[in-house]
Amino acid sequence: QNHESLGFSEYLDLIGERKVGEVVDQVLALDSVGWLGNWYRFILGRLALKSDLLEKADLKKVFDFCDELIFSRKEIEYSNSANKRLLIERLVIIWRSLNVDVLIKPV
Repeated sequence: QNHESLGFSEYLDLIGERKVGEVVDQVLALDSVGWLGNWYRFILGRLALKSDLLEKADLKKVFDFCDELIFSRKEIEYSNSANKRLLIERLVIIWRSLNVDVLIKPV
């Protein structure tokens, strides 16, 4: 399922406005592995278009976040003991702390 059709940037906007638990519930109701993959692709696509708008330190944080995203996606996909809720919750909290709204805004 391609969440770009739902407007992934609008979805990430909601992450900033809604309770973490609500966001996590919504992701868990979807194909969370696919959703995390779409989130990763969305970020890379936006970086290609907007990386010049971010400071070097912020870029590093975004790339570190992408590493976390990949790690969490692999854990959810391949580990029977992965706590999906905690992994996704952690990603949402880290994403909010990055403060990179410039990546979310439409191109």
